[in-house]
Amino acid sequence: MAREAAHGAAEGEGPPPGGPPPEGLPSRADARRNRARVLAAARASFAAEGGMAPLGAIAERAGVGAGTVYRHFPSKEDLFEAVIADSVEGVVAEGRALAAAVDPGAAFFGFLERVVREASLNRALCEAFAREAPVASPMRRPVPGTSSVMC
Repeated sequence: MAREAAHGAAEGEGPPPGGPPPEGLPSRADARRNRARVLAAARASFAAEGGMAPLGAIAERAGVGAGTVYRHFPSKEDLFEAVIADSVEGVVAEGRALAAAVDPGAAFFGFLERVVREASLNRALCEAFAREAPVASPMRRPVPGTSSVMC
């Protein structure tokens, strides 16, 4: 009880020890830094290896333990989705910013070319696009002369 009182919460109130902060309250600075490090490491690992990147290797690359990864992302799928969502948000923000370009047509085609080039080199994005592509999509069909799909 003294421990809870020292932290400003009575027994049974507030988050469980080690749990997330209450809704609307910021997490600790070190927790935010760890989450950012995990996302950066996952982004690089998933880009290189796709969804098969081992969680342990991601944790090691981030300089944290596996428990820290699971504290922020309960499953590898949650981590994968967060990385993809972050990537897509960045692309959308960049595209919106280019709408005000002096030559929007040239800006659009340059942007589209860069996005396609980067996505083709990023296994995580390729896998995410393939998951969302309709069954009859060219992304789901093997590229002639290879055993791989479009990405």
